[in-house]
Amino acid sequence: MSAQKNKTPDPEGMSLEALQSRSERLGDWIGENPTPILGTLGAVLVIALVVGLIGSTQESTATEAADALAAARRDYRVGMGAEATSVEISEPANPEAARAAREAAITDFSAVIDEFEDTPAAGLAALDMGEILVDLDRVDEAITAWETAAGRADGALQGLLLQRIAAEAEEQERFEQAASAYQRASQIEGYPLRFQALAESARLSAATGDNDAAIALLQQLEADAPDYQLPEHIASRLQELRAGQSD
Repeated sequence: MSAQKNKTPDPEGMSLEALQSRSERLGDWIGENPTPILGTLGAVLVIALVVGLIGSTQESTATEAADALAAARRDYRVGMGAEATSVEISEPANPEAARAAREAAITDFSAVIDEFEDTPAAGLAALDMGEILVDLDRVDEAITAWETAAGRADGALQGLLLQRIAAEAEEQERFEQAASAYQRASQIEGYPLRFQALAESARLSAATGDNDAAIALLQQLEADAPDYQLPEHIASRLQELRAGQSD
């Protein structure tokens, strides 16, 4: 089982000491630059890695889990024909080889989740596994994996899992599910993207025709974060809703 192989240090920087030294600066960057994060899975995973692993109260278990996750990721890269240390993974020319590599990776990430289910690494493994399931057009399985992981996680890692659910649900035009997931993420204290999640929940509530809920959520956002600057597309939608409410 490849999730248990190769305990050498991971090139992505999985050590707790390294993560602790970077966490404060990265946290500041998240708050100042929220939008690009949501469109870049790699950045999301880096953030989840930092906020999750450094919070573990059982360092030895967290390290073992991190090593298992790193091994599964390396095996996936190699299986897809990339270098073990590559960040970008290109699609192999042989579709069957790509499918086989993805299926093997699902097995490996699932093993990490099963063995280390109470660690942040399990949530990160679920994020990775879900992405691969989406690549295989198994979206419902991906969302289920993220939901299960979110139920076991807390803090910022839980928020990231919920936002990934929301993004994929919106991609599938399941707007009510997406709005609900964003709203759940917005309720996590200390989650750097929670106000953006609240704004997105309001936007999607409006997309479903529930204008009252959308206005209520935006009023909550204004009360909770009066200095938060709404993205342009959401601000314009808010103006439309309020104009309609006045009429």
